[in-house]
Amino acid sequence: MEFWVCIQAYNRNKKIFKDLTLVLGGPEVSYNAVELMNKYSEIDYIISGEGEKTTLEFLTKDKKDVKGLYYREEDKIKFGGIREGICDLDEIPFPYEVEEFSEKGKIFYYESSRGCPYSCSYCMSSIDKTVRNFSIERVKEDLMIFLNNGIKLIKFIDRTYNLKKY
Repeated sequence: MEFWVCIQAYNRNKKIFKDLTLVLGGPEVSYNAVELMNKYSEIDYIISGEGEKTTLEFLTKDKKDVKGLYYREEDKIKFGGIREGICDLDEIPFPYEVEEFSEKGKIFYYESSRGCPYSCSYCMSSIDKTVRNFSIERVKEDLMIFLNNGIKLIKFIDRTYNLKKY
């Protein structure tokens, strides 16, 4: 339902902003990107997999050189190839700007790991069978940024919080 609302909003805005580009990402759209792009001609790009590096390259490079990007070219849907997941999660920058902390009522989300070793059929996290963690030092530093800025509510997103490492 949310996806359809996104397409409807895009179509309304496209009437006003003729050069509007629709870029989607996340597991909900990237697992069947070609099918969605064939069904909805409004979609210009879909970012597949982890988006940090792909988004940066999408904004700074030619689309043909971007791994993890589905795009249109001459009535065909092209794919730049699979981008491997980020091995060292600590290289990902802190996800928030300090200016965002002044937004009243904003909920801040934080993840300390990615992936899941289980294969639950209902969960998109089961796509990535490996579990990768931010270092404990990094997690402490990030959480201190929230605390030092008076943030009272953090939604700690971690599918494997109680996973035992052997």
